[in-house]
Amino acid sequence: MKKILFLLFTAFAFIVTSCSDSNNNAGNDKLCGNGQIDSGEVCDGQEFASKTCVDYEFSEGTLTCSSDCTEITTENCSGVITEDSDIIPTDDENDADEITDAETDEDTPQTETVIVINEVVANPLDGEEDWVELKNISNATVDISGWIISDSDAENAWTIPEGTTVAAGKYIVFGKDETGENGFTFGLSKSEDSVVITSKDSAFTANTSWNTEMEEGTSWGRIPDGTGDFTIINNPTKGSENSILEENDDDVIVDEEEVTDEDIIADTDETVDSDEIISDEEQSDTDVVTTPPPIVINEVVADSETDPDWVELKNIGTEAVDITGWILKDDDDANSWTIPSTNIPAGAYVVFEKADTEDAGFTFGLGKNGDKVRLYDTSENLIDETEWTEAVAAPNSWGRIPDGTGTFSIITTPTKNTANQ
Repeated sequence: MKKILFLLFTAFAFIVTSCSDSNNNAGNDKLCGNGQIDSGEVCDGQEFASKTCVDYEFSEGTLTCSSDCTEITTENCSGVITEDSDIIPTDDENDADEITDAETDEDTPQTETVIVINEVVANPLDGEEDWVELKNISNATVDISGWIISDSDAENAWTIPEGTTVAAGKYIVFGKDETGENGFTFGLSKSEDSVVITSKDSAFTANTSWNTEMEEGTSWGRIPDGTGDFTIINNPTKGSENSILEENDDDVIVDEEEVTDEDIIADTDETVDSDEIISDEEQSDTDVVTTPPPIVINEVVADSETDPDWVELKNIGTEAVDITGWILKDDDDANSWTIPSTNIPAGAYVVFEKADTEDAGFTFGLGKNGDKVRLYDTSENLIDETEWTEAVAAPNSWGRIPDGTGTFSIITTPTKNTANQ
């Protein structure tokens, strides 16, 4: 009898314990999902005890909580952070950079991306070489020593020399060089190829690919400059801001800052000739700097009740420009006047008037019912011009609105030597 009672008591105790455990589990199930981290939970809904993807060595994304609130997963995190805080694109991000259409394949700059491929020439004019232009789109100098430039063939790779840096907002151009001392040794295909840049530690990579025919003398570049998608550019802008210039369109005004050798070739620890870095051929400043000096014709008076005809120029750049020996003309090439010793400070104006002798000003008159003013540099390159076909009679002038950069129109109150309004 005692044995029977003992067995019954043991069975009863087991049943009570099982019910108690079942009730406790039911209670925990009710707590998971209430948005608060309770006992036995490591997360609940969007609550992760202040943890983020960064705590798990990812740069961005959102953590995920398991259905039973006992595990935090990182399936929606991306971008691995290295010790130098550079972002390594994840596999998903790399997949997004593969060719998606018939024309372009390009790297989309990440948050920490500071160096971009900006322009490529794969079918240069006769006597010139292929080249690749990089741009620093950050606000700090970047050391690109040891970075690698390659094309669609992984065996074609060239290492950028030690001591090569790119200043904030500046450009650097590398050309084809069979010796490999100052540029890459491989050629680029004009119809289908890629350019890839890889950082020294392989933590960053960017690329662009094309499978559209590049005509001779065109380039493959970003529009807008530095950040836009790649497209064919019919006027390569080596070492300067990319822009699209329509042929035979006199109304197109491209505002670009003056480009210096510093813009094109970054500082290096060793003294390196900037022309050598660009290509293996000697190049003049004219070859490298495609942007004209920042001097514009700003205002013209062709009919005045009190003053002789006058032409106002403005320096819209950030540095003084010497225009000694430059030439002013109207619509007749026979009417030409050489500017005497003149230096225009940044943002300043200079006015030249009609005079009886050439040492005092230009000797030809301007037609109030239609004429033209043209400005040439010492090499007779056209710097700027304006033409009017309507009457510009006193007291009106013909000037740019907005001042310095706008298109020309009639101004009812001339602003000689001051900003147009």
